[in-house]
Amino acid sequence: MWGAWMRRSITDGDRRARRCLGALVATQLFALVLTAKHPDSHYLVPAYCTLGANLWLAGRFIRARTESMRVPVAAAAGVALLAGGAFLLVAEGRRLVAVRGEQYGAARMVDAIVADERCFLVTAYRSSSEVEALQWGNLTSQYRGRPLFGVPIAQRFPRTAFDEGGLVVRDADWQLINLDALFGRERCVVYTGEVSRRPSSPRVVVETVGRSGSEGVYRLRPVQ
Repeated sequence: MWGAWMRRSITDGDRRARRCLGALVATQLFALVLTAKHPDSHYLVPAYCTLGANLWLAGRFIRARTESMRVPVAAAAGVALLAGGAFLLVAEGRRLVAVRGEQYGAARMVDAIVADERCFLVTAYRSSSEVEALQWGNLTSQYRGRPLFGVPIAQRFPRTAFDEGGLVVRDADWQLINLDALFGRERCVVYTGEVSRRPSSPRVVVETVGRSGSEGVYRLRPVQ
């Protein structure tokens, strides 16, 4: 719509509306590029919430260049588009609430096991625990390939490590942990993460302890 508007002669009033629409489009495209590498669409909610202004400005363009009978049709189409988008947004909100409940359930399960059996915890990026939230920020704020707050996090949570993938385990300062040495000194090692990414290694036996929605809790022990 903005491209079609650019190719037509415009009045002073339309010039301001056209510039506003162009600015909105540029902002939304920038948001798409900024979050393109992330798989979760809810990071686009701020950009999504500006689409109403796009539709209103596009309505100005349509209203000025169509016959009067087409204006109600265009307005109805805009309302239908907004209604459909609102339905999808509400559905996504409900999904995220359910996922949060699953993560909290898994977190409570892990906390109970660790407290009762004094287990060492290996985790795979859940933000429903304090240590995971801190470690996410730690990895995001790294400088020249080194996490900035690894040492204080490791000191605060000395019995927690993180799975890089494929049971390559590192501490909060991103130092590699030898699994054989870990099993040798710990009587219990618990792993938590997404069920779709169940840990697997030929050197490790993985026993399912429990599940909360898409979150799984596992006990790890060496292959005898």
